[in-house]
Amino acid sequence: HIHHQYGKALIAEKNYLGAVDALKRASEVSPADGTVWNDLGLAYQEIGDESSALNSLQRAQASGLNSSSLSQRTGELALALQEYELARANLQPLVDDQTTDVEILSAYGDVLENTSDWQNALKIYQRAIKITPDNKSLLTKIGTCCLALDDSKTAIETLVPAAAKHTTDLELQKAASKAYMHSEMWSDALPYLERVINLAPDD
Repeated sequence: HIHHQYGKALIAEKNYLGAVDALKRASEVSPADGTVWNDLGLAYQEIGDESSALNSLQRAQASGLNSSSLSQRTGELALALQEYELARANLQPLVDDQTTDVEILSAYGDVLENTSDWQNALKIYQRAIKITPDNKSLLTKIGTCCLALDDSKTAIETLVPAAAKHTTDLELQKAASKAYMHSEMWSDALPYLERVINLAPDD
């Protein structure tokens, strides 16, 4: 359909607002065409309308379009919008024993963490960290899970070397200070708290 082709051409030109208009028209002409809804979701995502993007991707799925990249995008959008069950439904099938995609593992771990399934979140993050050993975000998440599971020893062992190595990473410094405070090791927490204050004086 011409409206769909026009919308795709506008996406290629990074004219996402124009693409949204063209693809909305295409979706009215061909409401059962999953590829139209998929492209409309992409255009909405690019203009920052995550809610409309998620609705469009769900319409794409409902019309029979199915791919791991569509599931991943739908899951990550649902996660961003705090729709955790929807996020889980889309991301969980992508996470099998062979999955080495750190982005998918991290997103699925976030879903588990946000639904307080700390034990399984930790397992997923530990798989991901083997693939990218110095991933600051993953190290922070592992430490957070350990603290939630009341394992401050492992949290300290994970976070402190990373925080010492990445002294300007605010989240790591916060997490390391929390790990020490969790164990009431106030003097050990102090340098990390000072770093947090220096990095984010208004925090």
